[in-house]
Amino acid sequence: MAMRSWLAIGLSLVLMVCAVPARAFTLFGSPDLLVPGQFRSLPFTLFGEQVTPRLDLNGSVRYLTLGQRLQGETQGVMAPQVDLEVNLQLTATQRIHGLWRPLEKGFRDNTFDRFEPDKGWTVAASGEPQRLFYEGQPLNWLTPGDSFPLDITVAGGRVPLFLHNGLWFDNAFDGFALGKNNLQLGTLSNLNVLYFLSRGQPHGGVTDFEKAEAKKQVMGLYADADWYEYFVEVSWGLAYDNSRGPNGVDLDRNFWAISVTRSFGHAGVSTRLLGSSANATRAAGVLGVIEAEKEFWGVRGYGTAFYGSADWLPLSEEGVTLGREGILFTFDRLAPTPGLTARGFDSAGGAFGVIFNPRGAVTVTPEVGWLIDTSSQGNDQFGAALQVQADLSRLVIPGTGLAELKKRGLLYGALARLTIVEVHNEHNGIRGKPDDFGARLEVIYRF
Repeated sequence: MAMRSWLAIGLSLVLMVCAVPARAFTLFGSPDLLVPGQFRSLPFTLFGEQVTPRLDLNGSVRYLTLGQRLQGETQGVMAPQVDLEVNLQLTATQRIHGLWRPLEKGFRDNTFDRFEPDKGWTVAASGEPQRLFYEGQPLNWLTPGDSFPLDITVAGGRVPLFLHNGLWFDNAFDGFALGKNNLQLGTLSNLNVLYFLSRGQPHGGVTDFEKAEAKKQVMGLYADADWYEYFVEVSWGLAYDNSRGPNGVDLDRNFWAISVTRSFGHAGVSTRLLGSSANATRAAGVLGVIEAEKEFWGVRGYGTAFYGSADWLPLSEEGVTLGREGILFTFDRLAPTPGLTARGFDSAGGAFGVIFNPRGAVTVTPEVGWLIDTSSQGNDQFGAALQVQADLSRLVIPGTGLAELKKRGLLYGALARLTIVEVHNEHNGIRGKPDDFGARLEVIYRF
C-alpha cells in the first residue's frame, strides 16, 4: 500500500510539472519573442540603439555517480554540478552575459561525496564568475546611414572562445575580442574575421605544467569562410610576455592552425593541422586530426584519427585537447574517469563509434579506440565504451511536434546518460592490474 501511495504521488508530481507551460525563466522584460507588437522600451538609447532590457536565467543541473577501478584503486564518487547563466539583453545587438558555478572553486576543486575508499563530503563553493562579458556592436551609431561598415562586434570581460572544434583554443579568457562577419573577398562567401587579446585565462589544467600552459597570456587572429562546398578555418596565435613556468619552462611561442571541412549530404569530413613554434625550452610541434561522420541504414557512424608530435602544444585548453573526439577521450572536470590519454602531443590514436537511433528519445552508442604513446613512458592503450542516453521528457510524453513539446513543460531538458568504459593499459606501472574500467551515471536537467 505504501508503494502504491508513493507511485501515486510521483505520478501526480509528473503531471503537475507537465502542466506548467514551457518558457524561458525571464526575470524581467518581454519574455515571448513571438508575440506581435512593440517591446517595452526605456526612453533612452545606448550607442544609438533603443534600450529594451530583458533578463533571462538559464543553465543546467547535473548529478554524477560513478564507480570505477582507476590506476589500481576502486573508487566511488557522487558529485553535483550547477551552471547558472544570466543573460541581460540591453538592446537588439548588445548584451551582458555571465556564467556561475557555485559548487566549484576551480578546475577539479568542486563539491563531491566520495564513498569508496574514503567516505564523506568535500564542499567547495565560489561566487567568482566563470564567464562575465559584454557583447555588442557599439560602433554603429557613428554611421547612422550605414555609409561605412562599422557593424563590428566587440566583446570584453571574461569571454569564452572555442576554435577548431576545441583542438586549438577551448577556454574562457580575460580580455577582449573584435569580430567582423559576412565579408566578401573574391570567391570566398560569408568571410568572418576575429581578433582576440587575453591577459590570461582563469581556468584549466590539473598538473602545474597544464595550468601554466592553459592560463598564459595570448592573442590571435582567426578567420573562417565558405568556399564552394568547403568550410575553411585559419588562425594564428602568440603567447606573449609570460613569466617562466614550472622548472623555468618558456611559455612564449607562436601557434597556427588550418581546418577544412567538406560536407556530402548526410556525411562530412574535417581535416585539421595545428602547429606550435620552437622556443627556448621546447622544439616546434604539429598535430594532425581527421574527423568523419556519415548516416547510413538509420544509424550515424563517426570516426577520428590523429597524430601529435612530441613538442606540439595548443594555444589554451580548459580541459584536454582531444576531449571532443569521442567517448573514450571525454574529460570530466568534476572527477577523473577511465579513458584514453587525451593530451594530443607525443601520441597517435583514434576512435570509431556508431550511434543507433540518432534522432530517437533513446540513443545507444558503442565505441572502440586506441592510443599509441610515443613518449619515453610509452603507455599504449586500447579501449571500448558503451553510452546510452535518454531524453526523459520524450519518454514521458512521446512525440516530435510542437504540441508535444509544449505539453512537456518543465520536464523539457531532462536527460539521463549511462557510460560504461573499459581501457587496457600496456604499461601503467601497476603490476597485475593493467585495466581501468567503470561506469558513470549522469542525470541532467537543462533549463
